[in-house]
Amino acid sequence: YRIKTTDEQRDSTGKLIANIQCNHVWYDAADCKFLPDVEYIGMTPHAILRDAFSGTRFTVSSEVVTMTDIWDEKSNPAKILNKVIENVGGEIDIDNWTIVHKEKIGQNKGVVFKIGKNISSIKRTVDTSNLITRLYPLGKDDMPLGNDTGYIDSPNINKYDYPHIGYKEYKDIDDPAELAEVAQKEFTENHIDEPEVSYRVEVAELKKLAIYGDTESFDLGDTVRCIDEGLDINTEQRIVEYEYYPYEPQKSVVVLSNSIKGIVNLIVKLVEGNHKLNNVLDAKDYIKKIADEAVGEKQLVDLSVTYQKLADAAVTTRALADLSVDTSKLAYLSITAAQLADSSVE
Repeated sequence: YRIKTTDEQRDSTGKLIANIQCNHVWYDAADCKFLPDVEYIGMTPHAILRDAFSGTRFTVSSEVVTMTDIWDEKSNPAKILNKVIENVGGEIDIDNWTIVHKEKIGQNKGVVFKIGKNISSIKRTVDTSNLITRLYPLGKDDMPLGNDTGYIDSPNINKYDYPHIGYKEYKDIDDPAELAEVAQKEFTENHIDEPEVSYRVEVAELKKLAIYGDTESFDLGDTVRCIDEGLDINTEQRIVEYEYYPYEPQKSVVVLSNSIKGIVNLIVKLVEGNHKLNNVLDAKDYIKKIADEAVGEKQLVDLSVTYQKLADAAVTTRALADLSVDTSKLAYLSITAAQLADSSVE
């Protein structure tokens, strides 16, 4: 990790407190090399990534063999990796400066999360906002599907009261038959016609105990079974988020989902550039600006202050009070006490 920001203060009791925010060294990929103008035509992801990361500390490779084209300007290695994933799919396995682009990360080691064994709490969320039951696939140069309608319907389309219509782009496909095949897999393999179900689980990491060892180990991308008979939960899901505490393994939190959106979103967040990453980390600076400059309610929207940013920056109610923040300004953004509690803001 690299130290990004330090914040030192003495509280009202005289106690000295230091808050240190660090970024994983992977973030170096966003500013370690400037690519003014890139053009990769008909190249494998491995060749593209090797060129984009050449001259940096990173060792990169790809196990995906699909050829692709990429054009970009004012770019960097992290953005090129993101474009590779947009074009050909896949996920990334990061080990400090070693990056491997794979079809899929993680394993199924038979790990079970269960109430009474290693789960302290669990919350299930069902999300239909990205549901698609009628898909318009678009190939290279917006090539449409080679049929009369231009779309393909899900077998589950009649389960809902109206067709949920959406489109997806497949920029490297120029054959209508191949486009139809790939589009069909969105229903049969990616299940875009089903609600996204996720489980936020607070879990004690039994792998820290010698009696269990590797039999209870898990990591990002792994498939695990989650059981809570009281909530009628008995399902296999992938770990799409993993929050761990090296010295407090009983506090770990994992998010399980039938969608890889969590993993993909993580990749997107990492490649947006340091100026945007700072916005996520510096919520306390936003709050101070609200207090110091008497920022109006409508201006808060432009500052993009959200309850999640308060949580990410560990902003406490005491800190808000010390800065004399008008709580009505937070209410303007619909930041409620319940949301703060859900985000572990004291």
